[in-house]
Amino acid sequence: MIIFSQTSMNILNYNKIVIFGASGAGKSYMSKRIAELTEYPVYHLDAVFFQQGWVTVSEDEFIARQREMMSGSAWIIEGNYKKTMEFRVAAADLIILLEVNRFVRIWTTALRQYKKRPELPDLEKRSVFGKEFLDLVKLQWSHGKATHDKVMELYDKYPNKTLLHIKGRRGAKKILKEWEYKKIMIDNQ
Repeated sequence: MIIFSQTSMNILNYNKIVIFGASGAGKSYMSKRIAELTEYPVYHLDAVFFQQGWVTVSEDEFIARQREMMSGSAWIIEGNYKKTMEFRVAAADLIILLEVNRFVRIWTTALRQYKKRPELPDLEKRSVFGKEFLDLVKLQWSHGKATHDKVMELYDKYPNKTLLHIKGRRGAKKILKEWEYKKIMIDNQ
């Protein structure tokens, strides 16, 4: 079932959550906020895939680390990595797809170069307007559509999964407020 962010739902009904979206769409922010509500562990795939100096782990190691994360009864995993998307989707209860305007995503990516990112504690910062950043901007330009298409392809393959399609920052803020309200109501019963 596809749920759009304007539709009411309760995040507490889901135990295994994957979050997809282009770089700068708000995957890390959304995963942290959901973790605050659910108390599930959060796994940021960038922190799993990269080591100090932006050196990548082997594909076998990356898959093994993801399988270990998914062995728990409840979790939130954010990140794309198309080669391993399918087995995360197959294990998930809820798929969240964040779609944000590419200009907003690029601006967000530029701003976060100056922020401390606790989910990536061991990685050195990339300089804004350096070659790596410009390569990332090029990737972001088309990344949103490619991510959307891949998630929809996987949803077609696993139609029994719930897909929450959130468009824009306003949509994300609205649904987070709704979930916070529901959590307060449940806690106060």
